[in-house]
Amino acid sequence: MRNQIDLLAAVTVLGVLEQAYFALQVIYARRKYKISPPETRGHPEFERIFRAQVNCSEYFPIFISLLWVAGIFFHQGAAAASGLLYLCARFQYFHGYAQAPSRRSETEASHRDARIRTEAASASPAAIRALPAMSPHHLNSIWEKNNLSEFGREDGAGGTGEGAGDSEK
Repeated sequence: MRNQIDLLAAVTVLGVLEQAYFALQVIYARRKYKISPPETRGHPEFERIFRAQVNCSEYFPIFISLLWVAGIFFHQGAAAASGLLYLCARFQYFHGYAQAPSRRSETEASHRDARIRTEAASASPAAIRALPAMSPHHLNSIWEKNNLSEFGREDGAGGTGEGAGDSEK
């Protein structure tokens, strides 16, 4: 039985360590900006780091549940690989969200284009073949046609679709 869950256990431990890292970043930001618990408001950089950590923590139980169910009932290797991909994406998300909005704006367009390509690719095999031919202008028109602004926010504020008090979409 143990050999059937080794990879799942390793990804779980990595996920817990990642959550600990995110929590430590909040602790460091609290110290840097002199914000004592339980306060959650203060310097904008602290608020971004705090919100990024909370957003990541909110979805961690769902991630762990799906990782283990997929690993036990379907395929351990595929579940573990998907779990590692998720953890890498969460790490990038955390650091991207924690950046000042002025520093994020350059990468938002490329992330939006990648997201559109991913969404289009999940639609059909024909869409996958059409992806290399799509120009950024064409991708933006698809994005606007679906009444979405930067990263899915309906208010056009940009960012990642998650603001203070918002949960992921």
